[in-house]
Amino acid sequence: MAYESVGLEEFEERVLRSPVPVVLAFGAAYCPGCRLLEAALDALEAYYGPHVRVVRLAATDPQTLELRRRFLWPRGISFSVNLIPVTVVLVGGEAVATVYGPRPAAELAHLLRPYLPPGLPPMPTFSVGVRPLQEGFALGPPCTLELTPQEVQALEREQAYMALVARWKEARHGHRWPGPL
Repeated sequence: MAYESVGLEEFEERVLRSPVPVVLAFGAAYCPGCRLLEAALDALEAYYGPHVRVVRLAATDPQTLELRRRFLWPRGISFSVNLIPVTVVLVGGEAVATVYGPRPAAELAHLLRPYLPPGLPPMPTFSVGVRPLQEGFALGPPCTLELTPQEVQALEREQAYMALVARWKEARHGHRWPGPL
């Protein structure tokens, strides 16, 4: 599901008066981190279903900017859309957590755990070794993340896309990049 525009009339009902915790994600289709977060949000929706509501907003959409001004700022919920993706967890219309950047579904589920019905089993994940990359070059040692199958697929898509971009740059400039910019 893509980032959407939510009307001013429906925002108050769907988000601020929601009977279940709301994961409010701000992002954009052109943002690689946002595309990774999409997989985590899909996993949350699929696993927790009626116990959580996920709302995805296009960060720079004029309607989104207006509802931030009208509904979030008066509640002290403020953040920069230059740092997308941004995810805000709301319970009873109040922010209980704000996170920047893509986060695994397991981490978001951990933030939600205190507000979910007792007895719900933890989201099933498996350990995956990942290596941070930029412009096709390793930035650091591998680390292990707990990911869902949807998130692994999203990472594989992004890695394939980054490889295409690196090859395009190499062909365009006639040489391989010397390292991270």
